[in-house]
Amino acid sequence: MANISLGNVCPRCGKDRIVTRVYKEKTSSGYAHYKITVCSDQACQKIVEKKLDDEALKRGAIKKEQVRREEERQKNIKRRKREDSE
Repeated sequence: MANISLGNVCPRCGKDRIVTRVYKEKTSSGYAHYKITVCSDQACQKIVEKKLDDEALKRGAIKKEQVRREEERQKNIKRRKREDSE
């Protein structure tokens, strides 16, 4: 019988992924169960991790810019209120 892996394959290379860690966290409504998996091909996993790190940096920069724009918007609102009241 063939060993078929459904839904646990590397999105980049298609090889089976290996479970490296299983844990659970208590939430307000029970427990959340997590499985940390990695690609069985170490070179592919390094590429995937690099891509994920790059995406996280990009998301962080976008979030930082979003916060900056919101702070600027709030300053402008306060400035306009002061100008209108004068």
